[in-house]
Amino acid sequence: MVANILGVTLESLEVEVTGDVDVRGTLAMNAEVPVGFRAMRCAVRLKAREGTDPRLLEKLRIASERICVVQQTLLHPPRVETTFDITGGGTDAAGCMQVASGRNAANGGDEPVAVVRECPL
Repeated sequence: MVANILGVTLESLEVEVTGDVDVRGTLAMNAEVPVGFRAMRCAVRLKAREGTDPRLLEKLRIASERICVVQQTLLHPPRVETTFDITGGGTDAAGCMQVASGRNAANGGDEPVAVVRECPL
């Protein structure tokens, strides 16, 4: 879209995104390991039509970074709100209290909410 607006004809375009993540946090194997990516890299390879003005290609690069929804969201994370609508509650067949976790949206998402699974001894 940006290339079209600038009048740049692309012969090819490839975007590769890689990242560093320690899945032990996601898999709850280690509470000290954070959940999520620690670093991400984005490599863009494009081939413009022969003879394209290099100044236009630089404008394309700048504009593409500025209006890329995914990149801007990652660079400037929005406020995330999570709500839970939990019904049932009580205990399971083993007499263990049910489990839920998240953030309390009622106070702006700052207060952690956790219902821990507790089983009688």
